[in-house]
Amino acid sequence: MLVYFIGTVLSVLLAYISLKIKKYQRLNNAGKYTMAKLFAFLSFVPLTAIMAVRYNVGTDYGSYYSFFYSIPDRMEKGYALLNNISARITGDPQGIFVISAVIICGCYFYMIYKESASPVYSILLFVLCKDYFIAMNGMRQYIATAIMILALPYMKEKKIFKSLIFLVIAFLFHKSVIIFVPLYILYIIEITPLVSGIAIIIVYILSYAIRGFVFPILLRFEFYNNYFTGAYANTNEDFNWYYTLVFLCFFILLTYEYKEVIQCKELKLLYSGIVLALFITSLSAVMPTNFTRLAWHMNSLVVIYTPLAIKKLDLKISKTSVSNVIGGIILAAYALVTIPQILAGNQDVIPYQTIWSR
Repeated sequence: MLVYFIGTVLSVLLAYISLKIKKYQRLNNAGKYTMAKLFAFLSFVPLTAIMAVRYNVGTDYGSYYSFFYSIPDRMEKGYALLNNISARITGDPQGIFVISAVIICGCYFYMIYKESASPVYSILLFVLCKDYFIAMNGMRQYIATAIMILALPYMKEKKIFKSLIFLVIAFLFHKSVIIFVPLYILYIIEITPLVSGIAIIIVYILSYAIRGFVFPILLRFEFYNNYFTGAYANTNEDFNWYYTLVFLCFFILLTYEYKEVIQCKELKLLYSGIVLALFITSLSAVMPTNFTRLAWHMNSLVVIYTPLAIKKLDLKISKTSVSNVIGGIILAAYALVTIPQILAGNQDVIPYQTIWSR
């Protein structure tokens, strides 16, 4: 676990230096922020390197290692192409892990610096909300998520065509990114917290009944069969309380700020993602594993836009200390859940090994 702690601290420290340099240069009209950009890039390196040079780290590491030599027919075409390019360039299975790490962390860090009100806070969230660790397991899904978050600036401006370009590319890596379509629909229409809350409660109440008649339909889709009844199905879990409670807390926060939400495109996008996530988790009784994986996509919005939601509390409460406390509580809550889970073997990212231990 120490390696992840050191990597996070280094990334946060370098991001903090980058922001301080940029602020100084802006105040002194010092030009094009070259040094600030350099340190911003350096902040991307530690966590990316840790993800890139891992060996046998992550639940699905062995599967992706074997895919390097033989891609199954069911594999998405985008990942198959990326795997083939990696094979030609590197000739080593580790190449696909390096390329994937660069894509995932690169897109996340780029969007954090582009969209986040506090890149330092967002980097901490990226690790503590478990996205970073899950990405070492669900690699294809997180490549797709990373590509899809590049569309967020276009989504918030309702530029459908440009958003669809990213969606199509992301879909070639993992079909679950189709969930960004209902996200966009929720964004362009206004559903008040009261209506959303009532609808979510109704869906939760009906979810067990829905499971009874949806299951037989889902079983017809061979590609997803393992997620319904096979090796990936978590048959001991009926409802995902963890993600439900997490997203419910953000829903309460954004409900409190709803006047700011409807006036701010970024917060409206975050609110839409949280509402969609609650609909997804309320249906987790239908199929815990699959719906939980869909909810993972919405973590990206939490990582990027939560700092702005916290910042808006200053205007709402007029006390900076209160928003700082709430921000600290969010990080602490994530840490209290994520760290014990990782130490207990969740995502199989410890013990950490590098390619030099092969």
